[in-house]
Amino acid sequence: MKNVLITTLCMSAAIIASDLQTVTFQDNGEELTNPGMGFVFHFYDNNIQAYGSRLAPEDMLEDWKGVSQVYLRLPWSLIEPQEGHFEWSVLDTPMQRYRARGFKTSFRITCSETPFSYATPKWVEEAGAKGYRFTPGRGEQPNGSHWEPDFNDPIFLEKLDHLLAKLAERYDGHPDVELFDIGSIGTWGEGHTWASTCRAYPDDVILKHMELYHKHFKKTPILSQDDFLSRPGFITPQWTANDWTEFTFDIVFPHQWRGKKFMITAGLVANNPRRRANGWQSGPAPEQRVPLALLVIAEDGNAGVVPIDVKPIPENFAFTEETEYAARFVKFDYDAENRPNSAKITVSYWRPQEFKKEFNAFVDIMDESGEKFIVGANLEKEDDLLMAKMAEYKYGFRDDSILVDYPPRAYFHAKAAQQLWRNAPIYIESEHYGGSAARGCWGDGYSFLQSIEDYHATYASIHWWPHEFLQANRELVRDINRIIGFRFLPQSVSFSVNLGYNEPFVFKSTWQNRGVAPAYTDYYPAITLKNKQGGIAAVFVNDQFNLRNLPVALKQKAPAVSTEIICAFPPNVISDDFDVFLSVGDAFGKPILELPIDGNDGSRRYKIGSTSLKADYSVSLLNHTITDGKLSVKLAWETNFPQEGRIKSFIHLDSPEGQLIKAMGGEDDGDFRTPAKYTTAVELPLPDNLVADKKYQLWVGLWRPERVTFENERLIPKNGRMRRVRIANITLKKDGTWELETP
Repeated sequence: MKNVLITTLCMSAAIIASDLQTVTFQDNGEELTNPGMGFVFHFYDNNIQAYGSRLAPEDMLEDWKGVSQVYLRLPWSLIEPQEGHFEWSVLDTPMQRYRARGFKTSFRITCSETPFSYATPKWVEEAGAKGYRFTPGRGEQPNGSHWEPDFNDPIFLEKLDHLLAKLAERYDGHPDVELFDIGSIGTWGEGHTWASTCRAYPDDVILKHMELYHKHFKKTPILSQDDFLSRPGFITPQWTANDWTEFTFDIVFPHQWRGKKFMITAGLVANNPRRRANGWQSGPAPEQRVPLALLVIAEDGNAGVVPIDVKPIPENFAFTEETEYAARFVKFDYDAENRPNSAKITVSYWRPQEFKKEFNAFVDIMDESGEKFIVGANLEKEDDLLMAKMAEYKYGFRDDSILVDYPPRAYFHAKAAQQLWRNAPIYIESEHYGGSAARGCWGDGYSFLQSIEDYHATYASIHWWPHEFLQANRELVRDINRIIGFRFLPQSVSFSVNLGYNEPFVFKSTWQNRGVAPAYTDYYPAITLKNKQGGIAAVFVNDQFNLRNLPVALKQKAPAVSTEIICAFPPNVISDDFDVFLSVGDAFGKPILELPIDGNDGSRRYKIGSTSLKADYSVSLLNHTITDGKLSVKLAWETNFPQEGRIKSFIHLDSPEGQLIKAMGGEDDGDFRTPAKYTTAVELPLPDNLVADKKYQLWVGLWRPERVTFENERLIPKNGRMRRVRIANITLKKDGTWELETP
């Protein structure tokens, strides 16, 4: 693994004389709870009875690690029941409740629902917007129980525009708001109409909705929908008669397939009479399939294909009238590095111009012999126009359909996510856990984790009653928390120990992102020095090294990157022993992220060692006299480092409130530039206006006359503050005598 060295100086070049201590770390495997990533609790999920309705207001999901967000998916009619009248409480209540645990909130406001007859408010229809009646699961019906707007109707779009303006005015850029979905088109806001009218909408209608969100939301990230690519009227290519037509199919490789081989077969089936069986679609009789390739899954999960050794069909082959169709293998679209658990299979079909029946293309996965049916692949394709617009707008992407079907068909838009995840977050939403488990689709849930890898996901849904979901999937949740989003590991950290104040503090570190996605917020490493009482003495932020730019790779194999800064100490740091803490946060040193290492101090700073700042000198009071209002003190000095220029001593008298009222410089000073022991005497005339029985403070120190007004004018003493040492308190008694006491 090659490390890249980045060096930044935050002070002028200096000789580094201090020693460096190096600490190395291994990932401790803990589940982390960090902002901008992790699990998302579906508090409202199309229905106000799910899934936060059973939770007491004080239930903060404390048993859940890795949760950072609460998700509110509700119909428009609950937000704006009358035109211009907004019920914000339905959103603000859970938003404020979970803010107590640091959760942010994300939203989807929908316009077509199955639990609500009017997801779009009825007043929109009454204003003249065109729409269609439907009955959920039965399609469009003149007397259907539900109403869905025409998603291209100008009156509907005008009213929607106003709604989005109000939502953006209130929530766009709010510090407690994380994401906003494009939820204004399709059933449940998913971009399709399969469960409602089954009406088809072209790309230009989808684009209108995307552009409305882009118009209003300038700060909060927007997520687009994967089912924009699976809506009615889009997923089936148009046949070209007497020519080849390409179809693409998606397949997921369950982890139980590792070390096995399968036959990829293809064919056409009349009127799509493919029956449901065991949670997936079974295919026609074996003799109707054309064997195309052998799918080989290695023990490590990597996949490949071996084309079947059959005579290829020539491009100019003249099919006879009796020929029903031909099929040939075109492409196995697989990326072992970025989406190792799934692939797209492209097959080209030929059929004659005169076709008596409507036929549909299929790809079936059979056992290695080609005799036993395993699963039918999903017929899917990408929409280049919509994907290009999503990338242009830097929209994120969410897939709402994970494990709706059995694991070999668990998801089918991982390739689309590859165009977006480097610049915007990906959100993985599973099927409602209870429904998926009841149909036998959930299994061990491992395909949920596989989808997080393949999509490079930053967020994953809690799409069920949260405590029940966690209890049933404890190990799966733990495994997901260890890879989802970003996971910054400091592989090693080196820092200065036992150094003098004028020596620079060196902070070297090597970092790896062990998550499947980058961070989409700026994060910087920092070192904090605390004294033994826990007070912060110094903070050194490497604000030139943004951890969001760390490379990303799956299986925690991303290359590590090294960095170094050299910093001066801030003013007024006293000589002391310090504990050294590592943190990751903003550019000002505020710790934000949990790290997968031990030593958290409770505020996301991690103790990694100790260091000390050595004093330039120490000083003690040998004796004193006070004669005729003049104080004479004899001082013993010991200097520790060679110094440049002229060095003199000084004495200060401070008021009881700590204000300087008298200062004098020493006249018989020693050299002080060479490390040695010195003895000096200093005189200080005492002011006539001192108040009796008040304690005044005596301070001494060393200074550089040529550096007056500069930060390093005074040298650093041992056990001193403000670069001076308090040697005594002096009190004028009421009888005119003086009392001097050492602290």
